[in-house]
Formats: sequence, structure tokens, C-alpha cells
Amino acid sequence: MNNELLSKINYAYELCDELDGLGYGIGYGYKQRDSQRASFTNIVMYFTAEDGKVTDKTVSFLKDYFEIEQPKEVLDGFYKSMFVDNIMYQDGDYSTKVPAEIQSFVMADNKIYASSNDDTKSVAGYVADLYNALGEEIITDDNMKVKFSEFIKMIVDYINENLAYSYRFSF
Repeated sequence: MNNELLSKINYAYELCDELDGLGYGIGYGYKQRDSQRASFTNIVMYFTAEDGKVTDKTVSFLKDYFEIEQPKEVLDGFYKSMFVDNIMYQDGDYSTKVPAEIQSFVMADNKIYASSNDDTKSVAGYVADLYNALGEEIITDDNMKVKFSEFIKMIVDYINENLAYSYRFSF
């Protein structure tokens, strides 16, 4: 297990808790960290599946890093319903859409910046950095690496176009 990556994931959860505390989280009794955990899971599963199936390596990764303790068969069913049957995006490929969490984080970052002029951190930027680190850690297929790179570029472009201040990505 990569302890540095695990620390980054835990810090992302702390940022989510901070947003909840400021009133910029999901609300309605839901925690932003739970939504982000689901987003991390979706990204890992989508970009590591082989022939429409979740790999054993992915199952172990989800357990180690996100405490997802579902059998491979359940995760295969989840993958099929989310990405093959296309529940996530009825009108297109999952990898061609900026995740809702990133969009939400950019709005929250802008609200924080507007109220405090604090441009020292960006939850959206940090999470994009973390998505990239997750991809580097788990994606092995060359075609998926290219697709993932395009996905990350789309997210970075979105953040650069919509964040009210500059963020320096770590990659």
C-alpha cells in the first residue's frame, strides 16, 4: 500500500468535512466525504476494468484505499449498471464529463475566495491532483492511460476556466 497516497486521500476527506462545516457541502444530511469516496471509486473502477469486468487488483485497491469490501461479483454488477448500461451519463461516456464533485468544488472554492480572498488552496484542484495520483497508481492498460490523461486534462481545463484564481497543479 502507498501510504503517501492514502494520506492524500484522507486529506481530501478532511477538505470535504471542512466544506460541510462551512455549509458548502452536499447538505440534506449527506456528507461530502461520502460523495467523494463514491467518485474516487467510480474513477478507479471505470479506468481499470478489463473487458467490462472489475479486476482482482481493483478489488484489492478499493478495499485498501477506500474500505470498499464488496465481492468482485457485486463490483462487476455495479460496473455494468453504472458504465455499461450507462446509468452515470445517459448521453455519453463517463470519461467525457467533468465529475459533478469537481464542478461543486469549484463553486465552493469560488465562494470561499469571494468571502475571504483566500487563494491558498483549492479543493477542486487538490482533488484533481489526487485523481491523477490515483490513475498513476492503479491504471496499467496503455489505452486507458491515454483515455485517463484526456480525462484529467478536461478536468484541469474546467478548473482553469472556472476557478476565480489560479491553482498550481502538482503534475
